[in-house]
Amino acid sequence: TLANIIISQGQNMKPPRLPPVTRGKSARKACLVPACILVSLVVLKLVVPSRHFRASNFNPRGGFVAGSFCHPFALPKIKSHLSFRPRSPKKLTDMGPGYCLCADDETKSSIAGLKGCGSKPVTCETACAEHMIVGEKTAPCVQKTHPECSERFSHDNMQMPSDDIIELARAFHWAVGPHLGVQLPRGSRRDLYQDFAMYDRQMSKTDVAKVKRRIEKFKREAPAFPKKRVFHGRGIVIVGGSSPKFSTSFWVAIHAIRRTGSEIPIQIWFPDGELPDCRRISELNHLNVTVLSFPHLNRADDGFAEVTNRFMFKIIALLFSSFDEVLLLDSDNIILRDPEELFTSTPYLSTGSLLWLDFWGRSSAPDCQSILGNVTAVLHTHESGQLITKKSNTWEALALALFMNAHSYFFFPLTINYMVINWRRVLNAISIPGHFCCHKLVLFSTVTYFTKISFTTLHQGLGDKEIIAMAFLHLGMPYGLVRHGPDHVGVRDHDRNSVLGNTMLQHSPDGVPFFLHANLGKPSVWVPNSAKTYVRRWQTSMLHGDTFPKVLSSAARADDFELWYFSVIRNHRCIFDDRPTRHWYHMLGFGPPVEGFHVSDHYNMNQQLMAFKAT
Repeated sequence: TLANIIISQGQNMKPPRLPPVTRGKSARKACLVPACILVSLVVLKLVVPSRHFRASNFNPRGGFVAGSFCHPFALPKIKSHLSFRPRSPKKLTDMGPGYCLCADDETKSSIAGLKGCGSKPVTCETACAEHMIVGEKTAPCVQKTHPECSERFSHDNMQMPSDDIIELARAFHWAVGPHLGVQLPRGSRRDLYQDFAMYDRQMSKTDVAKVKRRIEKFKREAPAFPKKRVFHGRGIVIVGGSSPKFSTSFWVAIHAIRRTGSEIPIQIWFPDGELPDCRRISELNHLNVTVLSFPHLNRADDGFAEVTNRFMFKIIALLFSSFDEVLLLDSDNIILRDPEELFTSTPYLSTGSLLWLDFWGRSSAPDCQSILGNVTAVLHTHESGQLITKKSNTWEALALALFMNAHSYFFFPLTINYMVINWRRVLNAISIPGHFCCHKLVLFSTVTYFTKISFTTLHQGLGDKEIIAMAFLHLGMPYGLVRHGPDHVGVRDHDRNSVLGNTMLQHSPDGVPFFLHANLGKPSVWVPNSAKTYVRRWQTSMLHGDTFPKVLSSAARADDFELWYFSVIRNHRCIFDDRPTRHWYHMLGFGPPVEGFHVSDHYNMNQQLMAFKAT
């Protein structure tokens, strides 16, 4: 299988660029406006990929696909076309990662010459003639129209929030109040070199006092926990979505829960305009999943709160779900064991809550302590891909978190910053001489191209992840914390011999692997038809090394957990998402492409975690 191919280590060379389209001086002078428009349309047709890839229009012979990272199956560096023109199969590749795409048709793809970084250049013509790997494609999904699904808002299998919950949402709306009317210091926490906390810039004392007064006002006016039995039972809450980034993820997460044998009720909430059609809502109902829509909370004339980013949906769904005991689960988080084990754990039973650690040390701005108290200056941070709480025990903290969530423009950057790249660590790791302009930290061309590309794909750390913990700390309420830190899981980087991670593994309180949070390269339906040409994403980890696949399967009580993951996507992909892809590399007979990052390339790691002590 593809997982067994071993690639040599070494450095990476920058691949040649495609020659620019040029025209003679006389042609430019003679070009009239209509002719220029026609030429421009032709050039765009050649350079820009069509919206949906069609295999019949793409049949290269010996084209080389360069990867973005030091792994042969990395996400292609150039996504719109091949790195080499297909008509040049005799040209040597560089020493960088990738593969030769030998042939491709409606049913199969052939590749050869799989390369890591620092590997011997090859000609695709020779590589394809010597040894090809043939991968079978899955059959395309047939999109069906369902006239009966035109009205999604009132589907029989959807659940409307109760009148009591609607009244509660209205009360919170008035308690949250208008914009805080204050300003954070100049700068952005998305960029280390613009981060106001790095420059020790602080808010004015007047604005700090104003926020503190608003918090105290909210604490006085926020609705108390309902005396009526508004919330009851135990369940899982997920926020879904309709974009390709989310549509497959929540299906996999739900199937993973049911794979454990758990029959725990699940509620999945969808933003406005993102509800599935009635066929898929019925399928979710068969899995004991209830579908809700955030607009249902706005049945009153006044809305609950303006949602300006997707992070804000999670706490709203948590608080206004019908459950008292809730496991809040990200849609790309895959559970390995029966969640009932967590609800009966000692930390949860003693506090009514359970939170998990993140990779990073404290990153809150100094004004966070001025506003919420010095008790919030903990040395660790929290990862919000999963969270368990009992509302009846933790209501005051959840209510305060809702207030901070409603004012996310202020509290998100106050409590968390960007995950910053440690460029010096990068250069030391890859053993390439680099030159720094100490003022702007400029990397010159001696640094390999994959290093610069890989870090542009990283996601920012801003979001809701710290506000529930901050609410607990501010109110002096104890919360359960899983002391077993996360593990960084992914594939082996063939240049640096380290983990190119795409997933965060979280543990139960007793240290058993429990959650696979697929942060990068989220689950998608674009898998090959055979497991033999499926590119495995969970091959190694910082804690367990190359034994991780066995550790994973043992924790999940499965013979081969990743094989189950591949199979559930392949077998149900047309239910998960039957839309055609926009990328040619998704339609090959192998994949999906590997994505990832090196956690050690980031500033402010929590060095007390076992994952960092193990390396």
